[in-house]
Amino acid sequence: MEKKFKNALLKVLDEKTFKNILALSSASGVDQAGLTRFVNTLRAKEEGKEVKNPKDNLNLAAVSKLVDCLGGRLIFPWE
Repeated sequence: MEKKFKNALLKVLDEKTFKNILALSSASGVDQAGLTRFVNTLRAKEEGKEVKNPKDNLNLAAVSKLVDCLGGRLIFPWE
């Protein structure tokens, strides 16, 4: 699930569904600085580069907001 989320996030940004990270953070209500660091870390890891100040994860609230904004839906087994 984590890998699917990360791939979807990068795909949306690469396809310019949102103009940039600032537009996505504004639309989703997620902290722009944290999202930028997260995306930069993902991209650097894909390219095999070292990251000076990595951010390897987001909290559940941020992920939930981003999933909602991207049109996805979180489903838990007990629902």
